[in-house]
Amino acid sequence: NFGGGIENWGTLSLATASIASNEYTGIINTGILAVWSCTVSDNSGGGIHASGVFDCGGTMAITNSTVSGNEGDALYACGSTTITHSTVSGRVVADGQDSSIDIAATLIDGACSQQSESISWTSSGHNLESPGNTCGFDEAKGDQFNVSAGQLNLGPLQNNGGPTETHALQTEPVVSAAIDTILGASCVVNEDQRSEPRPQTGGSMCDVGAFEVQPEP
Repeated sequence: NFGGGIENWGTLSLATASIASNEYTGIINTGILAVWSCTVSDNSGGGIHASGVFDCGGTMAITNSTVSGNEGDALYACGSTTITHSTVSGRVVADGQDSSIDIAATLIDGACSQQSESISWTSSGHNLESPGNTCGFDEAKGDQFNVSAGQLNLGPLQNNGGPTETHALQTEPVVSAAIDTILGASCVVNEDQRSEPRPQTGGSMCDVGAFEVQPEP
């Protein structure tokens, strides 16, 4: 599209969709937005943005999804936002009076920032940030930060099976720091973005992010 991809003012649920290569923002949300097993990529105006600053009251729930390769911010959160078992490549920005953002089992290949002091950041555990330490993650909750690009060993955005493109967690030349870091009982969802089982068949640990490494056939 020569403009943006989708603008939501009501209630919108997206599942197994690709929102890509728009001349403006991939998704703009002012209402209630649920994104499941989607990829938002290569949009010129950013990935997913909540509209408004001080008066934003929208809600976003992003689960098992990949946001990658967008110009500008990957996620601009305003209102109430939860990010679960997702892979975000780029910057996460929180704005708006009394906004909140809750992150769980998510891989952020980028950085976090906020535009207001009244914003609440919550780690629900087992997150990973590379390469810095800007998202307020907590080692006591199983979070990892200051993970180098080499330690993360994240593959390119491509077709790794399933309906949407993903970033694979690679095992060569080193095993990605996101692999097998969450006890199976603590996995938030029981499949990855590609609908592969989480944890992997016969395994007891889950991976961080939208991609779950599966055993070799």
